[in-house]
Amino acid sequence: MITFLLGCLGVYILYFRLQKFEVPTFEQKLPNLLSVIIPARNEEKRLPVLLESLKNIKNIPLEIIVVNDQSSDKTAEVATTFGCKLVEAPGRPEGWTGKSWACHYGAKFASSDLILFTDADTRFFEKGLSSFIKSHLYHQLDMSCPMIFHRSRLWWEYLIGAFHLLYLLGTNFNGRASIRRLYANGQCLLFRQDFYVENSHFEIKEDLAEDMALAKRCLEFGGKYQVYSNSIVYDVQMFSDFKSFYRGWHRIFRLGLKHTSIQASLEITLVVIAMLGGGKWLFGFPELLLVIVSGFFVYKNQKLFGEFSGGGILLLPFTILLFTWISVHAVISNTLGNSYIWRGRNYNTTSKS
Repeated sequence: MITFLLGCLGVYILYFRLQKFEVPTFEQKLPNLLSVIIPARNEEKRLPVLLESLKNIKNIPLEIIVVNDQSSDKTAEVATTFGCKLVEAPGRPEGWTGKSWACHYGAKFASSDLILFTDADTRFFEKGLSSFIKSHLYHQLDMSCPMIFHRSRLWWEYLIGAFHLLYLLGTNFNGRASIRRLYANGQCLLFRQDFYVENSHFEIKEDLAEDMALAKRCLEFGGKYQVYSNSIVYDVQMFSDFKSFYRGWHRIFRLGLKHTSIQASLEITLVVIAMLGGGKWLFGFPELLLVIVSGFFVYKNQKLFGEFSGGGILLLPFTILLFTWISVHAVISNTLGNSYIWRGRNYNTTSKS
C-alpha cells in the first residue's frame, strides 16, 4: 500500500512537471547581426554539420567565430573552408577548466550586441532560431537557453526517451527559471553582449558545468534568464556509440550533482516508483495502472525533446536501470574523487584545477 501511494505521488509529480510553460511571443524585429561563437577542440568530423546548418540561415546575418582550442586535427581547415572567422586560442591560463577559456577568448572578437555560444555537434533550424531570438529580444533577457532536441540515429537511441525525461525532471525545463532547479545547456546559450561582459566565463572559470554556473550567476545577480521551449531551435546527436554515451552521461551526471537539489532527487525517485508500479505491477491492477499512466505521460511528451519511439515504453524497466546505474556510478566517482578524461584533457570534479 505504501509503495502504491508513493507511486501515485510520483504520477502526480510527473504530470505536474510536464506542464508546459509557454513563453509569450510577439512580433519582434530580428537583429542586424548575431555573433555565433563555437569552441572547437578536435571537431573536424562534427563541425561541418553545424556550419552547414548556419550557412542555411538566411534571415539573420551571422558572424561565425570558430575558436580553435589547441586542436590536433583539421578543425582549423574546416572552419576556414566554410568562411568562418578563425581564432586560435592560446593555452589555458592557470585556474581555467573545461571549454570556458575558449568561449571567453572567442567572445573578445564578437562584433554583435548578441552573442550565441554553441557546440560543434549542434544543428540549427532557421525558423526555430529566429523565434528564439525574437523571444529573447522581446522579453529583454540577459541570458536565455532553448530546450534541447535529441537527434537519434542508432536503433537504441530511439528507445531511451524515458532516460532523457528523468534527467530533465531534475530541472525546471518546462517552467520559470529557478536557482533551485536550473535548466541550462551549453549546446546553445544566448547573451546580451553588455551583460556577458560583466558576467562572462571568467567569473565561473573554475566550474566544469559552465552552462549551469552561468545561468545561476545570472539569476543571483538579478539578471533575466529564461528557458525557451516554444519550438525546436536545434537538434544534436551527442554521442556516436553506446560507450561514448555512457561515458558522456556519466560525466554530465557527475557535473550536475552539485546543482541538483534534494527535492529534485526525491521527485525523480517517486517517478521511478510510479513507472515501475512499486515493483509489484505483475501482481495487482492498481500497480499496473501506475505503470500504464506514467508510461502514457512519457509516450505523450518524449517527442517534445527528441526523436524517440513509442516502443521504448515497453523497455521502461531497462531504461530506468540504465539511468539508476549511471547515477549511482556518478555518485561513487565523485565521492572517491575519481578524475576523468574528456576531449583529451584530465578533469577532477572535486578540484578546481
